[in-house]
Amino acid sequence: RTNQILFTYLHLAPDPKQTELLVDSGATCIAYETVTDNFGGLPLLAPMSEVAGRMSIVAGHTPLIFAFGAGAEARNSIGLVLVLGMLIGTIFTLIVLPSVYILLGKEYTEQELSAQM
Repeated sequence: RTNQILFTYLHLAPDPKQTELLVDSGATCIAYETVTDNFGGLPLLAPMSEVAGRMSIVAGHTPLIFAFGAGAEARNSIGLVLVLGMLIGTIFTLIVLPSVYILLGKEYTEQELSAQM
């Protein structure tokens, strides 16, 4: 509709008909995958690419955990270390580290506010 803003992943390249319909609708449509920063980077795709890259390593090494046959014990151990290491690293990067930054940011803001009073 006119005066409506659509801000999402649009993936319009393989679907020209959908592109035509969106243009004809009069809506303002912004695709996450086309938003660039001042340096030409894609800041909205970076987090998704980071997670996908990490999870592809986990998915790729998971079969090592369930390997059998000659040398399976070594492959099982290697697979377990790789998969758990990547999972722990991903959880730390996505949950723990941002939480610490949020907590430190709140403390810093509170100190700034009290210093201004």
